[in-house]
Amino acid sequence: MTLPLMRNYIDGEWVESDATTWGDVFNPAKGEKIARVAYGTAADVDRAVQAALAVFPIWRETPPLTRARYLFRLKDAFEENFEEIAETLTTEHGKAIDEARGEVRRMIENVEHATGVTTLMCGYTLEDIAKNIDCYGHRQPMGVFGCIAPYNFPAMVPWWFLPYAVVTGNTFVFKPSEQVPMTQTKIMEIVDEVGFPEGDQHGSRIKGRGQRHAGSSRHPGHQLRRIDTHGTPHLPALRCHWETGPGLGRREEHCCRHARCRP
Repeated sequence: MTLPLMRNYIDGEWVESDATTWGDVFNPAKGEKIARVAYGTAADVDRAVQAALAVFPIWRETPPLTRARYLFRLKDAFEENFEEIAETLTTEHGKAIDEARGEVRRMIENVEHATGVTTLMCGYTLEDIAKNIDCYGHRQPMGVFGCIAPYNFPAMVPWWFLPYAVVTGNTFVFKPSEQVPMTQTKIMEIVDEVGFPEGDQHGSRIKGRGQRHAGSSRHPGHQLRRIDTHGTPHLPALRCHWETGPGLGRREEHCCRHARCRP
């Protein structure tokens, strides 16, 4: 029997990896091989990051409500394919089907929550913080984000971050665990049907670290922003700006908190 080969989803297309090393995906309940996955190369990562960089200026200028409409459609599509996603997860990971359903439910809830983008992206204003000085802040997208996901929750963990990063105007590259790539492959097939401009990169535990260098020397002027999978989901995807009066210029704080207004 020919095993299915897990491909990369980059720039809206399923593409073959440049890898020369492949790994096996097992059904842990039966000990059977069920798929093959490429251990992605630095060239694969570069291709995904370049695609994300190219689309970022257009995506960030798309109105937030327009971006949210993709998530509304995606949420409905996930609901329609709920059982199939859960069954795929159980097949390659081995957790009980009820646990898999719970994980997929949490994934969908994050998509649903991210549709409230107008609240997530709200800024603030305050007049007359000092004589002739007004203060205001607004949140803006930061660029390309990268996530290397763990083995234990194949469906849920990447979707703690992806909906929030994308709906707030960023682009996203992520690598599922090489042990459980089939769940996110199924999910990205659904994303592709909805028409979402996202990418999915497979790779080994070692090769996946290549994503860290992809936004540095290989792409001068751009930084691939790493997402810590132990962090707070949506907050790192935005930066705050504030003004402190005529002629004082704009400053930036690359964090999730509003800057404190200063006269």
